[in-house]
Amino acid sequence: MIDPATNRVIDTIESGSTNGHRLAIPADGQRIYTDNEEDATVSVIDLPNRKLIGKIATPQPLAGIAVSEDGKIVIAVSDESPAVFVIDTAAGKVVRTVALEGVEKPAQIARYSPDGRLLVVSNTNSNKLSIMDAGTFGNQSAIPVGSQPMDFAFRGDELFVGCQGDGTMHIVDVPGRRNKGHVKAGSGCESIGFF
Repeated sequence: MIDPATNRVIDTIESGSTNGHRLAIPADGQRIYTDNEEDATVSVIDLPNRKLIGKIATPQPLAGIAVSEDGKIVIAVSDESPAVFVIDTAAGKVVRTVALEGVEKPAQIARYSPDGRLLVVSNTNSNKLSIMDAGTFGNQSAIPVGSQPMDFAFRGDELFVGCQGDGTMHIVDVPGRRNKGHVKAGSGCESIGFF
């Protein structure tokens, strides 16, 4: 934990793993969920009390994580197969495995759309972006983008996708589920955000 006024570390929270990769925090700020890559677990941290309260086992090692705005669902991205694991946070377990259609290899980053209706997963190994309905995990589209897509950011009806392998930024029309084109963005482009 870093104090933004002083930029100094003021505390740490034990995550229960030395393989913590990414983290997700639901809108209420009560929990932190971390994907623990090689451990094949998701840590559950009580944020107000700053303590680990449990770990959820997943069928395979992980590469990414997302949480629904209401905090009821955590999506854990498999690092071994083109699939995501759906975790019911109240039950504290994986309740479903969803195969990523039209994707040949394991994926990376998952994120819900700002309105919570879509789940998007970048596939750094297959050079595609998966978009699906968040409630049913159906109506999937695998959209070709540049080499090694990593992070992405929503802006209106568009997604901006950073492709670290070829240094391109692809713009995806979300309602049309199509790649509108790209611009050069510099090699190693990995994290995207709008401010």
